[in-house]
Amino acid sequence: MTPPKGWIGYITAKTALSGLCKAIASEIASVGITVNMVSPGMTETSLISDLPEKAKLIAAAKSPVKRLATPLDIANSIAFFTSEEAAYVTGETLRVNGGQIMI
Repeated sequence: MTPPKGWIGYITAKTALSGLCKAIASEIASVGITVNMVSPGMTETSLISDLPEKAKLIAAAKSPVKRLATPLDIANSIAFFTSEEAAYVTGETLRVNGGQIMI
């Protein structure tokens, strides 16, 4: 997907966080601490409030689940990473995007 114009800072920060996550995960894995990242797709928050409704509808239509993420969808993903079930997962980025990007 092509990033929206005017989001240079946001996109740069997300890219930097991905590298930071992997570097920290590598550094502290030996002491039993995991570090992971959640990368949400378009989510119904104030961040997208200025986008035209048509753009939101198009984004939802491109997702196999046919909707945008909710904050709860993202929170549930974060909850997984904080659980014992994710104890062996580190240095990963979980894309929470309703299947919009599967590669």
